[in-house]
Amino acid sequence: MNIREHELKNLAAVLDEAAAMSEAVLAGDIEEACFRIRQLQATAKKNGLNDLAQAAARLTQTLGRPGTPMCSGYGAGMLLIADALDVVAFHARE
Repeated sequence: MNIREHELKNLAAVLDEAAAMSEAVLAGDIEEACFRIRQLQATAKKNGLNDLAQAAARLTQTLGRPGTPMCSGYGAGMLLIADALDVVAFHARE
């Protein structure tokens, strides 16, 4: 596997975690959402995607603890993640 293939596989892993996180948030499953956001944060950090990892960390704080209702503002946190993913995708095209 060459370096480019490795980078694309890492990007796919990040996108998979982001999609699973979005599905959990939209379903109102905070426990799963928090798990997925932590996975996204770890995957992003492992791949040197620090802005994405920081956005995920902020969203974890916004969502609150499992078993509690979602706090207002989680949509803005998800938009920060979407923006960070957009930057990652842009650089992947280079």
